[in-house]
Amino acid sequence: MEQTTETVILLRLKSGSASLGEIAGAAGISKMAALKHVRQLEERGLVERKTVKAKVGRPYYLFSITDSARSDFRNSDSAVLTALLEYLKVTGNQGIVEDFLKVRYEEYRQRYESEMQQADADTRLKKLVALREKEDYMPELHRISENTYEFLEKNCPIFKMAKNYPVSCSMEQRLFSNVLQMDVDATHRQTDGTGTCRFLIRKRHSVQ
Repeated sequence: MEQTTETVILLRLKSGSASLGEIAGAAGISKMAALKHVRQLEERGLVERKTVKAKVGRPYYLFSITDSARSDFRNSDSAVLTALLEYLKVTGNQGIVEDFLKVRYEEYRQRYESEMQQADADTRLKKLVALREKEDYMPELHRISENTYEFLEKNCPIFKMAKNYPVSCSMEQRLFSNVLQMDVDATHRQTDGTGTCRFLIRKRHSVQ
């Protein structure tokens, strides 16, 4: 079944923000035509834009899916996963999921730590952003003060899991704290309807 142009645009933006030229390329249309479709998606509350200052030349727009649109994405896999998680919980087999989450945490911890060996604090933060970007979490890192950072994740690939098993969220927080060797506090979670996971990360004075 052939996809509509707007569907193609949404699927492209689902993987990350894009310029008008990148959207046009993904859809195989002109920039003018792409702008027309993007405006229609903006009017429907599915797409938003932000102005980016270029190092050289005029500022340009980056387009992305809105938080509400992202939460509305549905497919057969996610529907089946939701049904499976609910079935395990109803039948008293949630321990299987909890065991899986523990194994997943340990695998991630080992992999992240191998990427961050002997790195200083700022490098560990950059590596975390790069790792989460590859895993489609759409991360952003902002420095608040000399020792404090704001870490945002605008997409949650394990949203269905986290919604049914909140312990997975606390495991993510503990994962960050352990691999970064920093103090991490979660202030917002997508499972609470905020649309973005937000963490405050503070350097420990004893760690260089």
